[in-house]
Amino acid sequence: MLDFKIVMIIKVAVFASSQDQRQHLQSMLEKNGLDVVVSAAAGEQFLSALKQNPADVLLIDLRDDEDDDLDFLDALTE
Repeated sequence: MLDFKIVMIIKVAVFASSQDQRQHLQSMLEKNGLDVVVSAAAGEQFLSALKQNPADVLLIDLRDDEDDDLDFLDALTE
């Protein structure tokens, strides 16, 4: 009898203005078997990278003092 195990790699995109925060999250996620496919600090860069590398999960830091946070969320849904 064959024993099959289905493995799904979860792809994650990380958006945060702090490079330290992005690096910490990426390290933690990868140590737990997740694949970080996008890591960006700028909204346009993040959206462009997502088009090239779709993700299953988005981790977005909206606590930045940016006025365009809501515009950014609208752009994600387009």
